[in-house]
Amino acid sequence: MLRTLLGRALARVISACREKGVFAIVQTVRERFCESFPNDRWGMVVFLLTQDRGKTMRNKIGFLVLLGGLVVAGNSFAADPTTPEMLANACAGCHGTNGVSVGPSIPTLAGIDADYFTSAMQGYKKGEWASTVMVRLAKPYSDDEITAMGAFFAKQKFVPANQKTDPAKAKLGETLHNQQCEKCHENGGSSGEGAGILAGQWMLYLHATLDDYASGTRPTDKKMKSKVDAVVNEHKDTGIEALVHFYGSKK
Repeated sequence: MLRTLLGRALARVISACREKGVFAIVQTVRERFCESFPNDRWGMVVFLLTQDRGKTMRNKIGFLVLLGGLVVAGNSFAADPTTPEMLANACAGCHGTNGVSVGPSIPTLAGIDADYFTSAMQGYKKGEWASTVMVRLAKPYSDDEITAMGAFFAKQKFVPANQKTDPAKAKLGETLHNQQCEKCHENGGSSGEGAGILAGQWMLYLHATLDDYASGTRPTDKKMKSKVDAVVNEHKDTGIEALVHFYGSKK
């Protein structure tokens, strides 16, 4: 079955190449593989490898050769990834091994509250949470698979990101956290119960997320929105920046 699907995808790619050019190859590969392998790593691998539009024609042709190799080796990878570990492996390309991210714009999932993970994935799946990538990647997963992935990441050890912070901003951020956030995000944001862990999370991601909450781009409950609004109304962008530096300073 895998061999047949790969062959069909390559046939469509070649047809697109003749008619539309190299970029159409990339688009066709991505679309066909995301359709053919919605619940395992193949769709994710193709999606990640075809993100860069600046790749040379040689690199893209090399990518097609790689796919041809997968046709030959297809039977070796035909196992259905039904275990939580296998499902979570599809996230490792962006979120790191066992959910420990090494990229500042992508959050660490390790230690996340399982219910919060499920809520977030359902939000992406239904298009209720804004994202350029996750909306598409979340759609193929079933509710049971999302729940299993959340349970897996919740059991993983959170590893704080190593980042530079401004002590003065972090001090103001500590005050704001104690005033507005500590009741839900306990222990200085290091508790992941009911949400993701804030203390030690990547600062660039935190800043973008708080901006989304402030603007209403990312939905949240009234209590959370009122807390973010209180910080912004009193301190403008300085308040969000201070919170980010406080959380980033936690090790």
